[in-house]
Amino acid sequence: MDKVENLLVQKLNLIGKSPAFSHVMEQCTSVAPHETTVLLSGETGTGKEICARAIHELSQHASGSFIPVDCASLPEALFANELFGHDRGAFTDAHETKQGLLSLAEGGTFFLDEVESLSFGSQGVLLRLLENRTWRPLGSQKFYSLKCRVIAATNQDLLGLVLAKTFRPDLYYRLSVNVISLPPLKERREDIPLLVQHFLSQYGPTYQKEGIHLSKEGIETLSDYSFPGNVRELQNILQQAIIRTSGSCIKTEDLQVPSTGCKYPSDCSWSEARRQALLAWEKEFLSKMLSTSSGNISEMSRKLKLSRQVLYRLLKRHNLKPPSPNETPTPSSLDKKDQNPLKPVIK
Repeated sequence: MDKVENLLVQKLNLIGKSPAFSHVMEQCTSVAPHETTVLLSGETGTGKEICARAIHELSQHASGSFIPVDCASLPEALFANELFGHDRGAFTDAHETKQGLLSLAEGGTFFLDEVESLSFGSQGVLLRLLENRTWRPLGSQKFYSLKCRVIAATNQDLLGLVLAKTFRPDLYYRLSVNVISLPPLKERREDIPLLVQHFLSQYGPTYQKEGIHLSKEGIETLSDYSFPGNVRELQNILQQAIIRTSGSCIKTEDLQVPSTGCKYPSDCSWSEARRQALLAWEKEFLSKMLSTSSGNISEMSRKLKLSRQVLYRLLKRHNLKPPSPNETPTPSSLDKKDQNPLKPVIK
């Protein structure tokens, strides 16, 4: 592991080996030494701020501060004041001088998250800052040079917003000198086992469960999930699972993975699509029945009017929680009409 990779992993927890992840890291490493603005684009939860911190740590600004700004939380009336600060007496309630965020970021990196949420007026303020490379506190006559790296991030298609006339084109071109697109987790599934191992080792000791691990079936379940919330969602799912499980192994039923329906390839036939839909329905239905019956196979058998042998086969098929040992089925529990019950269920 070289020096750069060691920094990204050990200090920033940037975990991954997939081609998509490696490409992003190469871009971050390549752009870091240069004094240009960077625009990070990607879905919520893909790690845009972590990548911004990686660029900061690999740049000549690493000894300075990394100052993040949540643009979505700043109304237009406060935007300039937060960035530039103000002198005493600048306005009615300005009883003392306030240092702005740009002062704190001097020599470091200024990170604008969710930049698409800025109002047109705030966009104009930011544009002027980037064009002139100077700023002054409100109420002051003294100008200061911009002495920090500017990185912006968005979870929207900024060019699309420009075309929709909700984002200034001149600001867009100022920000997008270097654009790095972060892939969603569903495009880097090879990284899921690595991320699982990382988060379990990170959160296990927090909940007094060192050495906790995920079952093979659990890994398969997560690998098949689409993760609309990306890495942040995976992190939350694993934290919940650590709390829920009573042993050292997290099983599939401990994972609170939402049901998102089936996704079919473009060349999927009618029969294959139907088969996948039925399988998904079976798993979701059985999971709910296990919950409402507290895992009691006899009770499930009565409710569903299926033999226990059939239920065991269905549960095994979907890697659901096995019943307790004292409920081992016997061949005599099968009726003749149930000898081949799975054939009509899934064709």
